Amino acid sequence: MELDGSLGEGGGQILRTALSLALCTGKTFRIEHIRARRRNPGLMRQHLTAVQAAAEISGAETEGARLNSQTLLFAPGKIKAGEYRFAVRYYNRNTGALSNWSPLSKPLTIIDNKQVFLSNIPVSSNPQVNARQIGATQPDGGIIYLVGQIDDNVTTTYYENALSPDEYGEADVDVNGNPTTDIRHGTPPDQAWALEKHKERLFVLNKDGLFWSEVGRFQSFKASSFLPVVRGTGLISWDQHGLVIATDKEAQILLGDTPGDWRIDLLSKEHGCPAGKSMAIGDGTLFWYTGTNIVASSGGAPALLPGIERIRETLEDIADADKADVVGETIPARGWYVLSAETSAGRVAIIYDYKENRFAGVITDAPKTIARLLSVHDALTPGG
Repeated sequence: MELDGSLGEGGGQILRTALSLALCTGKTFRIEHIRARRRNPGLMRQHLTAVQAAAEISGAETEGARLNSQTLLFAPGKIKAGEYRFAVRYYNRNTGALSNWSPLSKPLTIIDNKQVFLSNIPVSSNPQVNARQIGATQPDGGIIYLVGQIDDNVTTTYYENALSPDEYGEADVDVNGNPTTDIRHGTPPDQAWALEKHKERLFVLNKDGLFWSEVGRFQSFKASSFLPVVRGTGLISWDQHGLVIATDKEAQILLGDTPGDWRIDLLSKEHGCPAGKSMAIGDGTLFWYTGTNIVASSGGAPALLPGIERIRETLEDIADADKADVVGETIPARGWYVLSAETSAGRVAIIYDYKENRFAGVITDAPKTIARLLSVHDALTPGG
Protein backbone atom coordinates (compact mmCIF):
# COMPACT_ATOMS: atom_id res chain seq x y z
CA MET A 1 0.00 0.00 0.00
CA GLU A 2 1.44 3.37 -1.06
CA LEU A 3 0.63 6.49 0.99
CA ASP A 4 1.32 10.20 0.47
CA GLY A 5 2.05 11.93 3.79
CA SER A 6 1.50 15.39 2.30
CA LEU A 7 -2.25 14.83 1.89
CA GLY A 8 -4.77 16.39 4.26
CA GLU A 9 -3.11 18.30 7.06
CA GLY A 10 0.22 16.79 6.08
CA GLY A 11 1.12 16.00 9.68
CA GLY A 12 1.80 12.95 11.79
CA GLN A 13 -1.79 11.68 11.95
CA ILE A 14 -1.48 9.88 8.59
CA LEU A 15 1.51 7.95 9.91
CA ARG A 16 -0.18 7.04 13.20
CA THR A 17 -3.31 5.86 11.43
CA ALA A 18 -1.24 3.84 8.97
CA LEU A 19 0.63 2.14 11.79
CA SER A 20 -2.61 1.19 13.55
CA LEU A 21 -4.22 -0.18 10.37
CA ALA A 22 -1.09 -2.08 9.40
CA LEU A 23 -0.94 -3.80 12.75
CA CYS A 24 -4.66 -4.53 12.67
CA THR A 25 -4.68 -5.93 9.12
CA GLY A 26 -1.11 -7.20 8.87
CA LYS A 27 -0.63 -5.30 5.59
CA THR A 28 2.60 -3.62 4.56
CA PHE A 29 2.64 0.08 3.67
CA ARG A 30 5.10 2.58 2.28
CA ILE A 31 4.63 6.26 3.05
CA GLU A 32 6.45 9.16 1.37
CA HIS A 33 6.51 12.90 2.07
CA ILE A 34 6.07 12.29 5.81
CA ARG A 35 4.86 15.47 7.57
CA ALA A 36 5.55 17.41 4.39
CA ARG A 37 3.42 20.38 5.45
CA ARG A 38 5.22 20.88 8.74
CA ARG A 39 8.04 23.38 9.35
CA ASN A 40 10.39 20.48 10.14
CA PRO A 41 9.21 17.64 7.85
CA GLY A 42 10.06 14.01 8.35
CA LEU A 43 10.10 11.78 11.40
CA MET A 44 10.56 13.65 14.65
CA ARG A 45 11.65 11.84 17.79
CA GLN A 46 8.11 11.05 18.95
CA HIS A 47 7.12 9.70 15.51
CA LEU A 48 10.24 7.57 15.28
CA THR A 49 9.57 6.21 18.77
CA ALA A 50 6.03 5.32 17.70
CA VAL A 51 7.38 3.45 14.67
CA GLN A 52 9.96 1.62 16.79
CA ALA A 53 7.39 0.68 19.42
CA ALA A 54 4.96 -0.61 16.77
CA ALA A 55 7.77 -2.55 15.12
CA GLU A 56 8.85 -4.03 18.45
CA ILE A 57 5.42 -5.21 19.42
CA SER A 58 4.63 -6.68 16.01
CA GLY A 59 8.04 -7.90 14.93
CA ALA A 60 7.85 -5.63 11.87
CA GLU A 61 10.61 -4.99 9.35
CA THR A 62 11.22 -1.34 8.51
CA GLU A 63 13.18 0.83 6.09
CA GLY A 64 13.73 4.54 6.61
CA ALA A 65 13.05 4.42 10.37
CA ARG A 66 15.41 7.23 11.36
CA LEU A 67 15.15 10.85 12.46
CA ASN A 68 14.04 13.33 9.77
CA SER A 69 13.32 10.56 7.27
CA GLN A 70 10.46 11.45 4.89
CA THR A 71 9.99 7.90 3.61
CA LEU A 72 9.12 4.77 5.59
CA LEU A 73 8.46 1.16 4.70
CA PHE A 74 6.65 -0.79 7.40
CA ALA A 75 6.04 -4.56 7.03
CA PRO A 76 4.30 -5.87 10.17
CA GLY A 77 4.75 -9.36 11.50
CA LYS A 78 2.37 -10.97 13.95
CA ILE A 79 1.34 -9.16 17.13
CA LYS A 80 3.20 -10.69 20.03
CA ALA A 81 1.17 -12.88 22.29
CA GLY A 82 1.62 -12.40 25.98
CA GLU A 83 0.29 -10.89 29.17
CA TYR A 84 -0.95 -7.30 28.93
CA ARG A 85 -2.21 -4.80 31.49
CA PHE A 86 -4.16 -1.62 30.84
CA ALA A 87 -4.53 1.79 32.47
CA VAL A 88 -6.49 5.00 31.93
CA ARG A 89 -5.66 8.63 32.59
CA TYR A 90 -7.77 11.79 32.26
CA TYR A 91 -6.83 14.42 29.71
CA ASN A 92 -7.75 17.96 28.72
CA ARG A 93 -7.26 18.37 24.96
CA ASN A 94 -7.22 22.16 25.23
CA THR A 95 -4.57 22.62 27.92
CA GLY A 96 -2.69 19.32 27.64
CA ALA A 97 -3.14 18.66 31.38
CA LEU A 98 -2.94 14.97 32.29
CA SER A 99 -3.82 13.04 35.43
CA ASN A 100 -1.79 10.13 36.77
CA TRP A 101 -2.33 6.74 35.19
CA SER A 102 -4.92 4.67 36.97
CA PRO A 103 -3.75 1.49 38.70
CA LEU A 104 -2.88 -1.23 36.19
CA SER A 105 -5.61 -3.69 35.36
CA LYS A 106 -5.40 -7.36 36.11
CA PRO A 107 -3.20 -9.23 33.62
CA LEU A 108 -4.91 -10.26 30.39
CA THR A 109 -3.39 -13.00 28.24
CA ILE A 110 -3.71 -12.25 24.50
CA ILE A 111 -3.05 -14.61 21.60
CA ASP A 112 -1.60 -13.41 18.29
CA ASN A 113 -3.46 -10.76 16.26
CA LYS A 114 -6.48 -10.40 18.55
CA GLN A 115 -8.41 -7.27 19.40
CA VAL A 116 -9.14 -6.31 22.98
CA PHE A 117 -12.50 -4.87 23.96
CA LEU A 118 -12.27 -2.64 27.03
CA SER A 119 -15.42 -1.83 28.97
CA ASN A 120 -16.34 0.07 32.15
CA ILE A 121 -13.78 2.74 31.36
CA PRO A 122 -14.10 5.36 34.09
CA VAL A 123 -15.33 8.89 33.44
CA SER A 124 -14.26 11.92 35.45
CA SER A 125 -16.48 14.22 37.50
CA ASN A 126 -14.05 17.06 36.76
CA PRO A 127 -15.63 19.37 34.13
CA GLN A 128 -12.16 20.16 32.74
CA VAL A 129 -11.69 16.59 31.54
CA ASN A 130 -12.73 16.24 27.88
CA ALA A 131 -10.82 13.08 26.91
CA ARG A 132 -9.28 9.92 28.30
CA GLN A 133 -6.10 8.17 27.24
CA ILE A 134 -5.63 4.41 27.17
CA GLY A 135 -2.32 2.90 28.17
CA ALA A 136 -1.04 -0.67 27.91
CA THR A 137 2.07 -2.55 28.81
CA GLN A 138 3.91 -4.45 26.12
CA PRO A 139 3.73 -8.23 26.41
CA ASP A 140 5.03 -9.31 29.79
CA GLY A 141 6.53 -5.85 30.29
CA GLY A 142 6.10 -3.23 32.96
CA ILE A 143 6.20 0.10 31.12
CA ILE A 144 2.93 1.80 30.17
CA TYR A 145 2.63 3.01 26.58
CA LEU A 146 -0.02 5.33 25.22
CA VAL A 147 -2.05 3.20 22.79
CA GLY A 148 -5.20 5.21 22.19
CA GLN A 149 -7.40 8.11 23.12
CA ILE A 150 -11.14 8.61 23.65
CA ASP A 151 -11.97 12.19 22.70
CA ASP A 152 -14.82 12.61 25.17
CA ASN A 153 -15.63 12.06 28.82
CA VAL A 154 -18.71 9.93 28.19
CA THR A 155 -17.80 6.76 26.28
CA THR A 156 -17.06 3.77 28.52
CA THR A 157 -15.90 1.22 25.90
CA TYR A 158 -12.88 1.04 23.61
CA TYR A 159 -11.42 -1.39 21.05
CA GLU A 160 -7.64 -1.71 21.32
CA ASN A 161 -7.06 -2.95 17.82
CA ALA A 162 -3.62 -4.45 18.00
CA LEU A 163 -2.06 -3.52 21.31
CA SER A 164 0.25 -1.34 19.26
CA PRO A 165 1.45 1.85 20.88
CA ASP A 166 1.08 4.14 17.88
CA GLU A 167 2.37 6.96 20.05
CA TYR A 168 4.92 6.30 22.76
CA GLY A 169 3.80 7.20 26.26
CA GLU A 170 5.70 7.94 29.44
CA ALA A 171 7.18 5.10 31.46
CA ASP A 172 5.05 5.92 34.49
CA VAL A 173 4.85 2.70 36.51
CA ASP A 174 5.96 -0.87 36.34
CA VAL A 175 3.74 -3.91 36.84
CA ASN A 176 4.22 -3.66 40.59
CA GLY A 177 2.94 -0.09 40.64
CA ASN A 178 6.38 1.39 41.32
CA PRO A 179 7.15 4.67 39.52
CA THR A 180 9.83 4.52 36.85
CA THR A 181 9.22 8.09 35.72
CA ASP A 182 7.87 10.16 38.58
CA ILE A 183 6.56 13.29 36.88
CA ARG A 184 2.85 13.65 37.64
CA HIS A 185 0.95 15.85 35.21
CA GLY A 186 -2.16 17.76 36.15
CA THR A 187 -3.30 19.76 39.11
CA PRO A 188 -1.34 19.95 42.37
CA PRO A 189 -2.10 17.47 45.18
CA ASP A 190 -5.70 17.33 46.39
CA GLN A 191 -7.16 19.30 49.30
CA ALA A 192 -4.48 21.96 49.38
CA TRP A 193 -4.50 24.09 52.52
CA ALA A 194 -1.82 26.49 51.32
CA LEU A 195 -0.05 27.33 48.05
CA GLU A 196 3.15 29.37 47.82
CA LYS A 197 5.66 30.14 45.07
CA HIS A 198 9.27 29.72 46.23
CA LYS A 199 12.51 29.15 44.31
CA GLU A 200 10.54 29.12 41.01
CA ARG A 201 8.46 26.17 42.23
CA LEU A 202 4.91 25.84 43.50
CA PHE A 203 4.76 24.45 47.03
CA VAL A 204 1.56 22.80 48.23
CA LEU A 205 0.65 21.96 51.81
CA ASN A 206 -2.13 19.49 52.59
CA LYS A 207 -3.02 16.90 55.21
CA ASP A 208 -0.21 14.61 54.03
CA GLY A 209 2.61 17.12 54.04
CA LEU A 210 4.59 19.39 51.74
CA PHE A 211 4.81 18.88 47.95
CA TRP A 212 6.69 20.91 45.36
CA SER A 213 6.51 21.19 41.58
CA GLU A 214 9.21 21.05 38.93
CA VAL A 215 11.06 24.32 38.32
CA GLY A 216 8.82 26.68 36.36
CA ARG A 217 6.20 23.94 35.85
CA PHE A 218 3.55 24.61 38.45
CA GLN A 219 1.31 21.74 37.28
CA SER A 220 4.00 19.08 37.18
CA PHE A 221 4.82 17.21 40.39
CA LYS A 222 6.95 14.19 41.21
CA ALA A 223 5.74 11.58 43.68
CA SER A 224 9.16 11.78 45.33
CA SER A 225 8.96 15.58 45.73
CA PHE A 226 7.44 15.35 49.16
CA LEU A 227 8.31 15.89 52.81
CA PRO A 228 6.05 14.90 55.71
CA VAL A 229 4.64 17.78 57.76
CA VAL A 230 2.37 17.12 60.74
CA ARG A 231 -0.68 19.37 61.08
CA GLY A 232 0.59 22.08 58.74
CA THR A 233 -1.46 25.28 58.57
CA GLY A 234 0.28 27.63 56.15
CA LEU A 235 3.25 28.60 53.97
CA ILE A 236 5.08 31.85 53.27
CA SER A 237 8.20 32.48 51.20
CA TRP A 238 10.75 34.38 53.27
CA ASP A 239 13.18 34.82 50.41
CA GLN A 240 16.29 35.78 52.32
CA HIS A 241 15.79 32.92 54.76
CA GLY A 242 13.66 30.10 53.28
CA LEU A 243 10.12 28.78 53.05
CA VAL A 244 8.31 29.04 56.38
CA ILE A 245 6.02 26.11 57.17
CA ALA A 246 3.49 26.86 59.88
CA THR A 247 2.02 24.10 62.03
CA ASP A 248 -0.35 24.40 64.96
CA LYS A 249 2.42 23.42 67.42
CA GLU A 250 5.59 24.97 65.97
CA ALA A 251 7.08 26.96 63.10
CA GLN A 252 9.47 25.27 60.66
CA ILE A 253 11.60 26.55 57.80
CA LEU A 254 12.73 24.83 54.61
CA LEU A 255 16.35 25.73 53.86
CA GLY A 256 18.45 25.19 50.74
CA ASP A 257 18.25 26.08 47.06
CA THR A 258 17.50 22.75 45.37
CA PRO A 259 15.78 19.51 46.44
CA GLY A 260 19.17 17.86 46.80
CA ASP A 261 20.18 20.16 49.65
CA TRP A 262 16.79 20.99 51.15
CA ARG A 263 16.23 20.38 54.84
CA ILE A 264 13.59 21.41 57.36
CA ASP A 265 14.84 23.21 60.45
CA LEU A 266 12.94 24.40 63.48
CA LEU A 267 12.20 28.13 63.52
CA SER A 268 10.31 28.01 66.80
CA LYS A 269 9.27 25.16 69.05
CA GLU A 270 7.46 27.42 71.51
CA HIS A 271 5.38 29.49 69.09
CA GLY A 272 3.13 27.51 66.80
CA CYS A 273 0.77 29.02 64.26
CA PRO A 274 -2.79 27.66 64.22
CA ALA A 275 -3.70 30.32 61.64
CA GLY A 276 -1.39 29.95 58.66
CA LYS A 277 -2.94 33.01 57.01
CA SER A 278 -1.79 35.18 59.91
CA MET A 279 1.81 35.04 58.62
CA ALA A 280 2.99 38.20 56.87
CA ILE A 281 6.32 39.85 56.14
CA GLY A 282 7.16 43.52 56.53
CA ASP A 283 10.64 45.03 56.04
CA GLY A 284 12.12 41.53 56.20
CA THR A 285 10.45 40.71 59.52
CA LEU A 286 8.04 37.78 59.77
CA PHE A 287 4.95 38.20 61.95
CA TRP A 288 2.41 35.57 63.01
CA TYR A 289 -0.35 34.77 65.49
CA THR A 290 0.42 31.92 67.90
CA GLY A 291 -3.08 31.32 69.23
CA THR A 292 -2.40 33.41 72.33
CA ASN A 293 0.16 36.03 71.24
CA ILE A 294 1.67 37.79 68.24
CA VAL A 295 5.36 37.22 67.59
CA ALA A 296 7.99 38.48 65.17
CA SER A 297 11.27 37.16 63.83
CA SER A 298 13.97 38.83 61.76
CA GLY A 299 15.68 35.50 61.16
CA GLY A 300 16.42 34.37 64.69
CA ALA A 301 14.22 33.13 67.51
CA PRO A 302 10.81 34.84 67.46
CA ALA A 303 9.86 37.22 70.24
CA LEU A 304 6.60 38.67 71.54
CA LEU A 305 5.76 42.06 70.13
CA PRO A 306 6.57 44.83 72.61
CA GLY A 307 3.55 46.24 74.40
CA ILE A 308 1.42 43.19 73.66
CA GLU A 309 -0.22 43.38 77.09
CA ARG A 310 -2.07 46.45 75.80
CA ILE A 311 -4.14 44.18 73.56
CA ARG A 312 -4.22 41.15 75.85
CA GLU A 313 -7.95 41.43 76.47
CA THR A 314 -8.69 41.50 72.74
CA LEU A 315 -6.48 38.45 72.08
CA GLU A 316 -8.17 36.50 74.86
CA ASP A 317 -11.55 37.30 73.34
CA ILE A 318 -10.76 35.21 70.24
CA ALA A 319 -12.57 31.90 70.68
CA ASP A 320 -10.70 28.66 70.07
CA ALA A 321 -13.07 27.85 67.21
CA ASP A 322 -12.10 31.12 65.46
CA LYS A 323 -8.33 31.00 65.92
CA ALA A 324 -7.65 29.11 62.69
CA ASP A 325 -9.41 31.88 60.74
CA VAL A 326 -7.29 34.75 62.03
CA VAL A 327 -5.71 36.67 59.12
CA GLY A 328 -2.61 38.86 59.07
CA GLU A 329 -1.19 41.19 56.43
CA THR A 330 1.31 44.00 56.17
CA ILE A 331 0.77 47.49 54.77
CA PRO A 332 4.27 48.63 53.78
CA ALA A 333 3.18 52.20 53.03
CA ARG A 334 2.19 52.60 56.68
CA GLY A 335 4.65 50.16 58.20
CA TRP A 336 1.79 48.19 59.73
CA TYR A 337 1.09 44.58 60.52
CA VAL A 338 -2.69 44.14 60.76
CA LEU A 339 -4.29 41.15 62.46
CA SER A 340 -8.01 40.59 61.77
CA ALA A 341 -10.09 38.27 63.94
CA GLU A 342 -13.61 37.49 65.08
CA THR A 343 -14.33 38.20 68.76
CA SER A 344 -17.43 38.33 70.92
CA ALA A 345 -17.58 42.04 70.05
CA GLY A 346 -17.49 41.34 66.33
CA ARG A 347 -14.66 41.59 63.87
CA VAL A 348 -11.61 43.50 65.11
CA ALA A 349 -8.39 44.70 63.50
CA ILE A 350 -5.28 44.92 65.67
CA ILE A 351 -2.73 47.32 64.20
CA TYR A 352 0.96 47.06 65.02
CA ASP A 353 3.33 49.76 63.70
CA TYR A 354 6.57 47.87 63.06
CA LYS A 355 8.46 51.03 62.10
CA GLU A 356 7.83 52.55 65.52
CA ASN A 357 7.62 49.21 67.40
CA ARG A 358 4.27 49.91 69.02
CA PHE A 359 0.61 48.97 68.77
CA ALA A 360 -1.27 51.69 66.95
CA GLY A 361 -4.72 50.62 68.07
CA VAL A 362 -7.62 48.20 67.83
CA ILE A 363 -10.53 48.89 65.49
CA THR A 364 -13.85 47.24 66.34
CA ASP A 365 -16.47 46.43 63.69
CA ALA A 366 -13.47 46.35 61.39
CA PRO A 367 -14.09 46.52 57.63
CA LYS A 368 -12.80 43.66 55.50
CA THR A 369 -10.92 45.78 52.96
CA ILE A 370 -7.62 47.53 53.62
CA ALA A 371 -8.77 50.73 51.92
CA ARG A 372 -11.80 50.95 54.20
CA LEU A 373 -9.69 50.06 57.23
CA LEU A 374 -7.28 52.89 56.51
CA SER A 375 -10.18 55.29 56.11
CA VAL A 376 -11.71 54.25 59.43
CA HIS A 377 -8.37 54.43 61.24
CA ASP A 378 -7.61 57.91 59.90
CA ALA A 379 -11.08 59.13 60.84
CA LEU A 380 -10.59 57.90 64.41
CA THR A 381 -7.05 59.30 64.76
CA PRO A 382 -6.71 62.94 65.83
CA GLY A 383 -5.19 64.94 63.02
CA GLY A 384 -5.70 62.00 60.65
